[in-house]
Amino acid sequence: MDQGRIFLNKYYVGSLYIIAILFLSLYFILSYNARIAGDDFYYLWLKNTYGSWNGMMFQYKQWSGRWTAHFIGCELISLWKNPFFLPFINLLTIGILFFSLKIGLEKIMLSLSITVKKYTTSALTFLLITTFFFTSYSIGETWFWYIIILTYLWSIILFLLLIILVFSKKSTALTYILIVISSLYIGGASESFALIFIILILFALIYYKKLKHEKPLNKIGTKLLIAFIILSISFLFSAFAPGTEIRQSFLPQTSLIGKFFIFSKTYFKYFIHYIPDNLFYLILFSFPWLYFGSNYLKNAFTVFEIKKHIKKTTIIFLILLALFFFPTSFILSETGPGRSLSIISILTAIYFAIIFSLIGVFLDLNKWHIRNAFLGISMVSISVMIYNIYSQFNISKKFSNAYEERLLKIETAKENNFTGVLELQKLPHEGMLFWDELSTDTSYFTNKHLKAGLELTFEIKLKSE
Repeated sequence: MDQGRIFLNKYYVGSLYIIAILFLSLYFILSYNARIAGDDFYYLWLKNTYGSWNGMMFQYKQWSGRWTAHFIGCELISLWKNPFFLPFINLLTIGILFFSLKIGLEKIMLSLSITVKKYTTSALTFLLITTFFFTSYSIGETWFWYIIILTYLWSIILFLLLIILVFSKKSTALTYILIVISSLYIGGASESFALIFIILILFALIYYKKLKHEKPLNKIGTKLLIAFIILSISFLFSAFAPGTEIRQSFLPQTSLIGKFFIFSKTYFKYFIHYIPDNLFYLILFSFPWLYFGSNYLKNAFTVFEIKKHIKKTTIIFLILLALFFFPTSFILSETGPGRSLSIISILTAIYFAIIFSLIGVFLDLNKWHIRNAFLGISMVSISVMIYNIYSQFNISKKFSNAYEERLLKIETAKENNFTGVLELQKLPHEGMLFWDELSTDTSYFTNKHLKAGLELTFEIKLKSE
């Protein structure tokens, strides 16, 4: 290996770690300045009024059957005043996400007989998470809204862990216990995600039963079957909750043909809006995978096999994309909010990482212009991360300070037995965080949630501008 190639390899790994450190810095800043918002105050009211279990049952009967997420949400929300509450939730979330993706990536490389040092795998995992983060339909909803993290993001993470457990060679009692817990949580946290994962596990079961000719099922097949049964039971318990039926009645009632139209529109909007809107970040943070492909995959595949894999991967991606959009479109009879589409974002990040890795096989790293391209793109990536850290530090800090001042004003009014309507100044922009601002109308649901959560005897509203 020539000196230029050695330098590029060291620079490549070093730049990946710089990006990872910068991303974690940004994530920590946002996590520290994040605050509970919107529906979070409603869960604070549930906990204060009914307790965790009865609060979950109240929701189960009155609004939503997402029993696992609601129970955990109520159980933890009483810690909301602790300044490390949300940072802990967020860091725990990204830590387990990193752990699950890293193990998955290592297993894939092992199956392909690709030897990659663990510190490089760790850096690539953070790169994948960075892509997922910046290309989320709504960063604030997906990553920093407390109750939504427990509902959607934790469902994705636990499914990744579930797959690792299922395909692990270990089959201890703890393995089966964790499979049951993960399946229970996913089934009771998000109907749309649970339905997607049930279908994926069903396909895997059919594969092992039919194509592998496993009679009886082997350990992997048995674990898949357990996950399928528990996940399905938990999902049905959630889907047929009285509250779910009530919630569904408030959603647009559309015919079957209308649902297919919404699904088709949602599917094509992905290519018309989502991809163009996120193309910069998709290319920027997927570009390093070209180097990975050029450096590690050339000895694993022939050029013919690479072309075949690109085609096959794209077909699978398009099918999975349709599958992932399908439940949301049919359950909600609409495209769905950004938080419910986080699974689309992580699927896209993974697809771009795979495609860029495969394309990288065609690159010759001995050519100076290709080396310069890697150096240039890495510098752009680092510059983008530094810019986001600087801007979000100022924006999120200003927001969190104003938030605390507002709460202090409300608490002071409460202690002084204030009566009437307390008018509040509009908070500054939250940046990448999530905030559901109050209204000038005291009957607005966000106003009601805040009033109930803080146990106020007076009304609150936003000052008219």
